[in-house]
Amino acid sequence: MIDVIFGDVLYSNNLDLDTQAIVKNMREPLKAEINKHKQTRSSDSSLYVLEEEQHKQLKSIINAELYNYANNIMKYDADFKITTSWFTETDSMEQSQYHQHQNSFISGVLYLNVNEDSGSITFEDFRDEQIKVPCTEYNVLNGNAYTVQPVNGLILLFPSKMWHIVNKNKSEHKRNSLAFNVMPFGTVGVPTADSHMRIKLI
Repeated sequence: MIDVIFGDVLYSNNLDLDTQAIVKNMREPLKAEINKHKQTRSSDSSLYVLEEEQHKQLKSIINAELYNYANNIMKYDADFKITTSWFTETDSMEQSQYHQHQNSFISGVLYLNVNEDSGSITFEDFRDEQIKVPCTEYNVLNGNAYTVQPVNGLILLFPSKMWHIVNKNKSEHKRNSLAFNVMPFGTVGVPTADSHMRIKLI
């Protein structure tokens, strides 16, 4: 499914996964902290979970979604690599702050353990509007916020520059997901322009 919001493309698809089995094997999730512009982690290894052997098949499934979005939908003529990946955990009554994903081109999230009260994700356009004209109703064409209610197995892919927030978990249960960042590699930019470059990822 494709939604165009604020001139950017939000990709979504429901994957047929045993999300509870993934949660059982999850380790070192990043914890959301209220009123802080950061998440906490216990070690660097928790930022590369899709590189672990036990998640090899899951990485393959996510890569298939990534290339569908990047090559088939966006028509990017480039190769892409998941650079960082981490499990997240949000306790009851916790939420994140508005944030972007820096040093990344595409970002994504796969929902593993959510319910209707455990917190939606909202994307917001913070660009200045010189003149704010009221509307009779708001939609993806005229609004500056767009909210997605996640379900288990839902994957979202979006430009890393998009501001977003994980809304408050109003349930009594933990909320778990897998987040990841993606970069292109090879030649980016117009080859005949002075601003093109070659990116080599390690």
